[in-house]
Amino acid sequence: FIHGFGGDGKISWADQAKAFKDDYRVIIPDLLWFGSSYSTKTPSLKTQTEAIHILLESLSISNAHIVGISYGGFVAIDYAHTYEDDLKSLTIVNSPGAVIEDAEIDKFCDRVGVRDVKEAFIPKKGSDVKRLLEFSFYHPPKIPHFLMEQVKEQYFSKHPEQQASLLDELPSNRNRLHGPVEVPTYIIWGLEDHVFHVYDAYTLKWEMLAKLKVIPKAGHALPGEKPSEFNDALRAYIEE
Repeated sequence: FIHGFGGDGKISWADQAKAFKDDYRVIIPDLLWFGSSYSTKTPSLKTQTEAIHILLESLSISNAHIVGISYGGFVAIDYAHTYEDDLKSLTIVNSPGAVIEDAEIDKFCDRVGVRDVKEAFIPKKGSDVKRLLEFSFYHPPKIPHFLMEQVKEQYFSKHPEQQASLLDELPSNRNRLHGPVEVPTYIIWGLEDHVFHVYDAYTLKWEMLAKLKVIPKAGHALPGEKPSEFNDALRAYIEE
């Protein structure tokens, strides 16, 4: 399970760890410059992909089901293009891959009142965390302001410069992410996603020759907001 910009692996996939641990070996890494992970290499999508590959190699795993949400979806797609022999399936969660257009990113920034995506996804104060939760969830959790500050310190204060570089570098990877992969591909999307519109899911379905599941009354943080529906859909696909 590969997380996005909304924290680290543990906070992003807690419900999935509980749901799948009895039947599968569940691996939830922190991407580089998130949580407990760091690197001296240049921040890039390729660097993230290589780190996941080194992890799986070190664990002698070559038959993984890889699941990535948001930025983690970009990493998962790149991994499937680069190391398809390592994988049994690819699941993309609320992540548009190569089909995202610059105009959509501009509309998102206008909608949430920021100048660029870095301001939206790398909070600098508690009110920025509140805004991130509001556009990530269909029903945002109610968290006191003082806890927002703690969340910012815990998850967003360690490596903001490297995280900003990752976002700046991401659009240059469209060619790396383009086209279908030789791995069975599944897309799961929250209907009310305010970051990447659901029409991206349908475009990506045709781009990737994938199967698609859209879950209503769920936003960008789908696995945490609708864990039962998400887990049931993912389990059914993996078992298939």
